[in-house]
Amino acid sequence: MDVNGRILDKDSMGEDLFWAIRGGGGGSFGVVLSYTVKLVRVPETVTVFRVERMLEQNATDLVVQWQEVAPRVKLFPLDDILRVAPQRECGSERACAKVVDVRT
Repeated sequence: MDVNGRILDKDSMGEDLFWAIRGGGGGSFGVVLSYTVKLVRVPETVTVFRVERMLEQNATDLVVQWQEVAPRVKLFPLDDILRVAPQRECGSERACAKVVDVRT
């Protein structure tokens, strides 16, 4: 919805705003009124890899680099999933970045 109360969709706004709604922006993009989800066939093979870095190992740099690269490249047949999960482990911060690659 824009400032004039018009309800907008992906076709009228473009991909950039929807990238921001998914977490690529600063969090000041407005209200999402609804999502439409299109179900797809789940492939038999799912490949998952996980990268873990401690803060001392530049964990934040890993996330920043991914956020810069991900919008420009299409590495996977479906949208890629990045989960960053800061955790307390043994008295220190640990940031985990997990990318799920689904291949048929």
